[in-house]
Amino acid sequence: MSLQNADHQVPDCDKISKKYFFFYLHQHILNKIDFYIPFNENLYAGQMGPRGNPIASKLVKEADVILALGTRLGFNSTFFSYDNINEHASIIQVDIEPTALGRYFPISIGICADAKTIAKELYNKISLKREVAKIEKWTQNFIQERQKYLAKRDEDAEIDAYPI
Repeated sequence: MSLQNADHQVPDCDKISKKYFFFYLHQHILNKIDFYIPFNENLYAGQMGPRGNPIASKLVKEADVILALGTRLGFNSTFFSYDNINEHASIIQVDIEPTALGRYFPISIGICADAKTIAKELYNKISLKREVAKIEKWTQNFIQERQKYLAKRDEDAEIDAYPI
């Protein structure tokens, strides 16, 4: 399943957008959980880490809690270094493979379960919560930073240049 042909989109992101956001999922994880998060979703920060963008990387470096849903937090996203994630964050890791839990970083909570099942359950619980002013301010700040980053990226792009 490709992003363009995905059958499922995260239902009604606006219900959860003031309180929660999604920022990093590899294609194989999207395939597992049948969620499609469009690039232009306000709360999608993009790839984090050394191969990612500065906005997503800043978010994970400042996070109090990291929900690692179906990911090992492996080399491509972290280079196995606290330079790329908050060393003091509580990590909640969900993976169907028990040996993946806590493999590269110590975890506060490890859940050996199917990522798709947990993602759907979390969404159902999250969508029932009320908005909180402090979180709304944080979310608006993130959206503004993302918009600035994308505008600068587009401004700096050399669209008419030859790649080689």
